[in-house]
Amino acid sequence: MKVLYKNKKVEKLCTNEKCAIKELGKTVADKLLAAINFLEVSENLKEVLEFQIYHLHALKGDLEGLFSMYLGKKTGYRLILTPLDENEDIINREDMSFYTVAVCVEIEEVSKHYE
Repeated sequence: MKVLYKNKKVEKLCTNEKCAIKELGKTVADKLLAAINFLEVSENLKEVLEFQIYHLHALKGDLEGLFSMYLGKKTGYRLILTPLDENEDIINREDMSFYTVAVCVEIEEVSKHYE
């Protein structure tokens, strides 16, 4: 799967181990880099959904249209992303093949849940 980033700051956090450790700590940084690697080797979002350790789910309220992946059950951190199709366009979630069509994601942010 192709992984894009909302901005350079998010990209650096998600791709630079030293930066991730400095900002998030070793445990969360390791989980973040593993999640990014998993996204990159996955064929589509369906594979990520089936790998339940990341608890991929749609967000509601102000974050409607975005999805979240947990970065460890006890860390409190999550990866927020937008699913995209092969043309890097946002996909209509009502499409029955939504998870298989999502072959690209844009990482919006890494955040501490409930902060």
